[in-house]
Amino acid sequence: MTRGTVGVGRAAVREFAAQGYDVAVLARGQAGLDGAVSDAEGAGGRALGIPTDVADHAAVRQAAERVEQELGEILVGVNVAFTGSLAFFWDTSPEEYERMTQVTYLGQVNGTRAALEHMRPRDRGVVVNVGSAMAYRSIPLQSAYRGAKHAVKGFTETLMTELIHAVAAPTRPRRYRDIHNTGSRVCAVPSKEPRVPRSACASDGWCRFFPAGASVSVCWLCTPLRPR
Repeated sequence: MTRGTVGVGRAAVREFAAQGYDVAVLARGQAGLDGAVSDAEGAGGRALGIPTDVADHAAVRQAAERVEQELGEILVGVNVAFTGSLAFFWDTSPEEYERMTQVTYLGQVNGTRAALEHMRPRDRGVVVNVGSAMAYRSIPLQSAYRGAKHAVKGFTETLMTELIHAVAAPTRPRRYRDIHNTGSRVCAVPSKEPRVPRSACASDGWCRFFPAGASVSVCWLCTPLRPR
């Protein structure tokens, strides 16, 4: 779980631990890592906190190796890490823009790559990339974040098709149900719904987002497919 120390990531750590998973948390802040580990252990699971900059592919890969050694086989990889700012494009320095892109987009690429390196040889596992409604709707002051989330959406959808071709038997038609009951999977879930119901909005007009709701969706994607 990248960025499993706050928000959706922290809520997902609790949810997965409650479902019986051992949980590894990757983030930069030690205090947050300690808190997330405590939450997971309090839910009855084993937990491991690993200080990691997700923009560094080598560091993410090393973290995955440590997870395999200390907790066992990686069954699920959840990429949540992001960073952003509220500023006009022309007021955002090239260095800030590059960092936001590296963490928000390449952080998910690095997490996915590290997970699949372990999952594909075993032919099982699920990767969930947490996206955003901002990949579907434009708002001002978040061009770096929105651009990165668009990239995450495109990357994830493309990788889905590659995995379909990788696991589908060449002698029979490629059927969605067969493909997603076999081998490694990659999924995406928006961290916010594009349309927020009025009932979720406070009296001051601001719409509140509850991370626990998204964490349930993330955990659900990692269970076997329900009958259709």
